[in-house]
Amino acid sequence: MMMNLLKKCDAEIIWDNEVLKSIFIYSFLAWSAKAIYDGNVFSAYLFIICGGVNAEVGIAGGITGMTGVILAPFIGIMSDKYGRIVIIKSGAVLGYIGTLIIIYGIFTDSYHTVLTSQVLNGAYYATTNPTMNALLADCVKAGSRSRVYTLKTVVLQLASSVGPAVSLFLFLFLGNDWHMEVIKKVLFVGLAMFLVPITLLLTIFPSSFDQYTYKPQDPSHSY
Repeated sequence: MMMNLLKKCDAEIIWDNEVLKSIFIYSFLAWSAKAIYDGNVFSAYLFIICGGVNAEVGIAGGITGMTGVILAPFIGIMSDKYGRIVIIKSGAVLGYIGTLIIIYGIFTDSYHTVLTSQVLNGAYYATTNPTMNALLADCVKAGSRSRVYTLKTVVLQLASSVGPAVSLFLFLFLGNDWHMEVIKKVLFVGLAMFLVPITLLLTIFPSSFDQYTYKPQDPSHSY
């Protein structure tokens, strides 16, 4: 199925474009790692450290999305004004700091530290995800965008399957139980893996983007 999609999506459009390759590599690695730590395992951890208080679990889970909703309009304006890559790399810094903070918060079982990291992670997602989609659109002519976005969706779904599979093997290896020690080890593995794609955001994009963008609407944009 993947090979058929590659043919339909004109694979040369993607793999001959350094920006598109960077986006696809990052997306697969980031969503694979995210599927390990940011799901049932994280919810179970929050439930334990919150003493079974569902409201606190919900706040920690929902504050990431709320942060993204608040920041999204401002991120869109800044992306057009300062350029996609500046915003993406700024978001990567936020994500890196947020990930280090949540690792510390889990290590110390500090709810408020974890909550702080969730705010930063919300800013990271709001900064990088929509801006990266805009950059992808800049790099592909209008007639090919839907097919490239379809392939990106398939890659994200595949990555979302890889993460739970890794979690399964981790629980089989570390202990098939919801003990705090096991949960924290699984979370640490996922978060450590998540640092890799965030670091890549700061390094894998080429220094010049003019040759990769396809007729940007505003030539004054700085990519």
